[in-house]
Amino acid sequence: MGTRGTHEIARFAVAAALIFATVTTTGVVAPSIAYAADAKIKKHRVYKGQTLGKIAKRYRITVDALREANRIGNKDPIKPGQMLWIPPRSDEDGKKTRAARDKAEGRASSDGNEPPRKAAKSDDAKAPSRKELAAGVRWHEVVKGQKLGSIARRYHVTVAALTHANGIDERAPIQPGQMLLVPHRDDEGGAVARDLRDAGLRPSSPDEPKSPAKRATKAPKNSWDPYVKKPPRPRYITIVGRHDRSWRGTAVTKRGNARSYARKHIAEVLATKSGETKPIDKRLVELLAKVSDTFGGRTIRVVSGVRLGNTNETSRHRQGKAVDFVVDGVPNDVLRDYLKTFDQVGVGFYPNSHFVHLDVRERWTYWIDLSRPGERPRYAGFWTKASKSAKPRRRRIKGEKAVEPGKASDQDR
Repeated sequence: MGTRGTHEIARFAVAAALIFATVTTTGVVAPSIAYAADAKIKKHRVYKGQTLGKIAKRYRITVDALREANRIGNKDPIKPGQMLWIPPRSDEDGKKTRAARDKAEGRASSDGNEPPRKAAKSDDAKAPSRKELAAGVRWHEVVKGQKLGSIARRYHVTVAALTHANGIDERAPIQPGQMLLVPHRDDEGGAVARDLRDAGLRPSSPDEPKSPAKRATKAPKNSWDPYVKKPPRPRYITIVGRHDRSWRGTAVTKRGNARSYARKHIAEVLATKSGETKPIDKRLVELLAKVSDTFGGRTIRVVSGVRLGNTNETSRHRQGKAVDFVVDGVPNDVLRDYLKTFDQVGVGFYPNSHFVHLDVRERWTYWIDLSRPGERPRYAGFWTKASKSAKPRRRRIKGEKAVEPGKASDQDR
């Protein structure tokens, strides 16, 4: 027998000795020890974009075991914020985990993984009514260092529901002192809270006093009053566009006239992806400066500026007279209400998108468009007026959704 054969016999002998020692001392074959660290049931809260397949792959279990453990049918969807019980790999079919969950749901959870409830909800439990969801909303004042995620976790809601309820983008930063409407924990998507806000629900004051006597103070006259703040540098704006373009500087003179260099830099921020620009109307620059000063110099974020490509030939986006934008920390419906106070402008409100349109024109115009990004316009209202003091007149557009003029902002989200 050669040297190689001798080494093989030696390795086999060592392995056999280890297995024999394990069996004689513990009575359990060594491979079962591999599952010891995985024998505990885990819990996982679903985030936006996750699927059962991705979650199962993460924990190295089968989708069938995950469905069985959580009573999820083959066609049942999972939703952001939903809590899933993750069976250990030793529970191959998930039945043991399901039995443990059924037993645990007979009492309120107190382990911190799930929000504590007064009584466990069964699969057939009646969903809260719209009235109950509306009664469960609350206001939250943002403090320094808080983020949307931490606030959402505090109230056991999803970030998507919180941002939708307040008409803000998930990527937009929030500011200390900003008031956020927090939806009921069962208001999936925040639709009920959003409807309440659009119907005029506002905090009694910017800092929401805790004293009952102070809480009864008169509500703000205008929807944007709680967000008005003295700018640290008047006439100075910070504007951020797409394609990594931005500018900050003094946009207008003390008399309110647009500076030539400001128009040049803002034109570069509003340029197309390829860098094509158009001279920006000076009135548009002056209005953006007013917006910045009114809301304390908050950052203006451009969603769309100059558009050439397939845009309508008469579009003011082609002429450097229009911009779609948001303001950090200011809900879009509040921004819309403020823009409507300007004279000789066009203001477009898009409830199913994340921006407000502003352009300069001869006749004051306001419209509501229910279309989503990439869809054809679905107008729900169109108003014009000849002068600033005149009353807006409703114009009918072919195919528009019927809406009462007095309820122009109360649209289905």
